[in-house]
Amino acid sequence: MKKRIPRQSEVLTASAQRGFSLLEVMTALSLGSLIAGALFSSLIFIGRSSHSLSAYSGLSGQTRQGVEIVGRDIRVAADIVHFKPEEGVLMLFHQGTDDQNPKLITLAYYPNKRLLKRTQRTLSPDLQEVYSAEQSELFRGLEQFSFVGYNLNRLETSNPAEIKQVQMQLRLLDKRGQRGITEEIYSTRFILRNKG
Repeated sequence: MKKRIPRQSEVLTASAQRGFSLLEVMTALSLGSLIAGALFSSLIFIGRSSHSLSAYSGLSGQTRQGVEIVGRDIRVAADIVHFKPEEGVLMLFHQGTDDQNPKLITLAYYPNKRLLKRTQRTLSPDLQEVYSAEQSELFRGLEQFSFVGYNLNRLETSNPAEIKQVQMQLRLLDKRGQRGITEEIYSTRFILRNKG
């Protein structure tokens, strides 16, 4: 008698009806769980990195904006009215122009609140009245802050009449997040251009 050879379609149908073995199922499950674990941990890492980057970006932007405002105030000041570096207070006088009244600007550091405030008072042309006052917070989260005055010879001084340059040093901390602390340390020196 002749032995019949099964056709290929018959062989595939028989193995398809049989299903997967336990070993094949366990192998597929373990590989799938390894891939899912790797994807999950990389998503967590990306989320934490994104949070740290946004905290640093926010702190850097706040620092840059505050330094620009302080720098502009110091550079265009006609005189220093009051200077107490140990208290973190600097009061500047801006000469009025034809279309603007004179201004008195106070930069004051509040260590308990960890912030630097800027108060701008618009004065009458005869300097006897205050027309308006605006207050804003330039820096929040200050751990350290100081003003240092320098004379024309670049020697440190606290006498407002001698000061020609003002150095501002600050250290900001942003403690948002569970583990992340973002730190920004900044030191810059400004020249009073309009002071005689």
